[in-house]
Amino acid sequence: MNNSDLLHELSKSVSQCKRCPLYKTAIHAVPGEGNSKTKIMFVGEAPGRFEDESGRPFIGRAGKLLTELLVSIGIDRNDVFITSVIKHRPPKNRFPKPDEIKTCSFWLEKQLTIINPQIIVTLGKLALDYFLVNKKISLVHGTINQEKGRIIFPVYHPAAGLRSTRNKNKLFEQTFETLKKANIKIKVALSGDDILIKKISDALGVKISKIDIDTKFFIVDRREILFYVLKENKEINDEDMAIWLNSEFFADAFTSLFEKAMKGGEK
Repeated sequence: MNNSDLLHELSKSVSQCKRCPLYKTAIHAVPGEGNSKTKIMFVGEAPGRFEDESGRPFIGRAGKLLTELLVSIGIDRNDVFITSVIKHRPPKNRFPKPDEIKTCSFWLEKQLTIINPQIIVTLGKLALDYFLVNKKISLVHGTINQEKGRIIFPVYHPAAGLRSTRNKNKLFEQTFETLKKANIKIKVALSGDDILIKKISDALGVKISKIDIDTKFFIVDRREILFYVLKENKEINDEDMAIWLNSEFFADAFTSLFEKAMKGGEK
């Protein structure tokens, strides 16, 4: 079976799930929806009232804001996969209990195995805690984090943006604009477009044998590309790289070089 079929079968299993008591008070299970071949996965906390009534994720006011934010950075909602850690609505929207999270994450792990996303955008504290232990959302909101071979991009739950226009601008529009700027669209297969690879290589002044990026939407800090290149070519040690990655001057300089190389490659 292909990814779409596997997710469909999984959704049917989730709809019949009785692994924890939450199903007793819920109307519908909310497995998730979206592109089965996407490289970007959005993971929320748990279904709310509208999601419970419809069986679909993020369709209430917070969901509409999420859709607007995706459109603002050029991503169609149907091009990503949206789900949550918990698949049944907790009574009165209470915070899920630890045993409920542990039990229900069984389904999330199966979705991760099928889709195998390269980027996971966590929406809210619960989802953040699941992927990045002991991290404060106020400190990591809107940052790129590497974990188990994936990029974790934490953001506040969209509901936080509904409380005021100021919250919406501060917490989301600025963050998603950062996400947009970091959205590198490179179509270079591992076998490679040799001409494009050479242009990037020349601009960076290092030898590149391959670039492990071949997806339509790959959200990554441009500095991560240099990290990959230099590590592959053993041009820099971990300590120096840490200093470089945290240097604003270096980030701006590298962004300029990379964009120059990409512009040359599109001719």
